[in-house]
This record gives sequence, structure tokens and C-alpha cells, in this order.
Amino acid sequence: MGKRRESGATDDVHAVRDARAAAALADDLAIDIDAELAGRTTTEAIRLVLGRISWRAARAYVQARRVSINGAPSLDPARRLTEGERVVVHAAPLAPPPALEDLAILHLDESVVVFDKPAGIATERFAAERRWPARRKALQPVAEELLPAAIARREGVRARVQLTMVHRLDRETSGVMVAARTERAAQGLIALFARHEIHRAYEAICRGRVAAARTIRSHLVRDRGDGVRGSGDEGEGQLAVTHVEPLEAHETWSHVRCRLETGRTHQIRIHLAEAGHPLFGDKRYGRPEDAHAASERHALHAVELAFAHPETRAPMTFRSPLARDLERLLARLRAEG
Repeated sequence: MGKRRESGATDDVHAVRDARAAAALADDLAIDIDAELAGRTTTEAIRLVLGRISWRAARAYVQARRVSINGAPSLDPARRLTEGERVVVHAAPLAPPPALEDLAILHLDESVVVFDKPAGIATERFAAERRWPARRKALQPVAEELLPAAIARREGVRARVQLTMVHRLDRETSGVMVAARTERAAQGLIALFARHEIHRAYEAICRGRVAAARTIRSHLVRDRGDGVRGSGDEGEGQLAVTHVEPLEAHETWSHVRCRLETGRTHQIRIHLAEAGHPLFGDKRYGRPEDAHAASERHALHAVELAFAHPETRAPMTFRSPLARDLERLLARLRAEG
């Protein structure tokens, strides 16, 4: 009995020490994964960089939602890291992921579903994540898994609802999306996107003064020379066209509406950044201060989606009000003058 009490006391001492070690991090710590750290788990990398902390303390950072990888929260202490990734150990816990109740269905019929995606969840899983067990997936939900559950709840059925995601929004982008419930609807919507016959409008909050409406046209490439997507020489990559209209313009910031003529990956974020107006909170294309604003997502919201129904051809238009966190950002910026 005495030995067991001694062990329990020792465990308590370790637990207190680990808690103090975890709480001692005053600022966010960024870890760029190099060849030496590649292949190691998140927990291993944290231990190697922080030093003098136990495995328990390293895992505690992950379990307390204080670790992100490439800008996305990570709750898997055993995740293997890849060279070039960035791990951030945060001084404070990150916000919990959106839940089923945060995904609002705007329209539902036998062919399509239109919904409002909250920020903080990806549209689809990466290929490597599809092999994850259900419990691990539940820690980092995605729209393609939450949406069938939301439909089943609304329709009062238990059978799994089959869906096809026909376009994507970035993890941090919120707003209106459409998905197909039948193969015919999927092919119809995909064709509409390919022919640029779907109207898509976004609102963004960006840095600097956007004084007048303009159209930004460039050819986007996967690597502009520094490993990041961007505009290349004419004839390279894919043509991208964004129509930008100021809604509110100030000396240091602007609230703009962007209409996509094409729909390339990160198109609005790249075009505005290259025009000297990066989005607030954009850790990839923004300013240095945005790279460390871990709690602030990039300020982009899909406000409008219009298309002809893929089976009935009836015109359909859906709108999503600006997300509450972006309304709060606007209020703060206005108050600051």
C-alpha cells in the first residue's frame, strides 16, 4: 500500500510540474519542420524544441487545443510531420471546432443542398485523413461529414445521406455553398462551374484603401518562385479574374465585395494581396503581423451564390449575411478610426 501511495504522490508531482510547464509559455512558438524533425510525431517535435518537458506535458499542449499545423488546429499527438510544415504551440487554447449546429441549411430538395459553412472546418478531407478512425475524425470535423448528418436530422432519417461536394471553400472562409444529392445534379453543377455560369460574390476586409472599383486579371501558378501560389507570366497557369468593388474605404483598411469570374484556388486572397491589399488575418499571403495572428482567421465570407437548378433549370439565388466575427472586426476597425 505504501508503495502505491508513493507512486501516486510521484504522479501528482509530475502532473503539477507538467501543468506549470504548459502554462509557462508566454507567447506563441512557431516550429518550422526541417529534415531533422520530418517523420517525427507532433509530440516528439514539441519535446525536442521546448526541451525539459515530459511526454505528458507535450501531449497536454495538443489535448488542450494549443497546437496548430499549417494554420489548422491539431488534436492528434501522434500525427507524423512533413518537411516544410509549420507547427505552432499557442500560449492560449484555440477555439473549439464548429459543431453540427453551426452548419445551417439554406435550401434542401431531392437534388441539391445549399448551406452556410462556418469558418474553422475544411470542405473535404485530405486523402491521408480519409483513413483516420471515426474518433480521430470527430476531433477535426469537415463539411462533407457534418452536412449528411445535418440533412438526416432535418429529414428525420437514420440512413446515411450521400452527397457530392462540387466546389470548395478554404477552411477559414465562411459562407454559402452548394452540394449535390444525385449524380445527375453533381454533373450538372460541375458543368455550370466549368462554364463559369454560377454567380459567386464574397465580402472581404483587407488592408489599405481600395478607393475605386477595379478588375484584377492574372494567370495563377502553383509556385511563383517561393513555394507559394501566385501570379505568373501571361500564358502560364490558369487565367483568374476578380471584380472588386469597395463597400467602405478608409486610410488603413477597406471592406470590399469581390465577384468571381473564375474560381481558382485562393484567387481572391492572392489578387488582393498582390494589389497591396492583403486580407486581415491571412497567414499565407498577408503581412508579417497576420502570420502570428493565430486566433484571427482570414477575413473572407461567401455572401452570395446564384445558379440554375441542375435538374429543373429554375433560377436560384442564396445569400449569407457577413459572419459575426467579421462584423465584430468591422466594428473594431471603425471604432479605431
